[in-house]
Amino acid sequence: MSSDEAYMYRDQVRELQNINHFVRKNTLLQVKSRLEYLLNEREKAALPINGLRQAIEIVKVMIDG
Repeated sequence: MSSDEAYMYRDQVRELQNINHFVRKNTLLQVKSRLEYLLNEREKAALPINGLRQAIEIVKVMIDG
């Protein structure tokens, strides 16, 4: 493998890692948003919210991690 090929491969790997990180973070942000919406709607309707706050905190940790 030439040095040019190695640099090209390294750049492709870096680009794919960045794309994966972007997709992962945006997916987790959507999950968090939906959980927060569900929590708010259930609180308004005086319905049980068992585990929703904990789920939101878990997703927040995953976003930061």
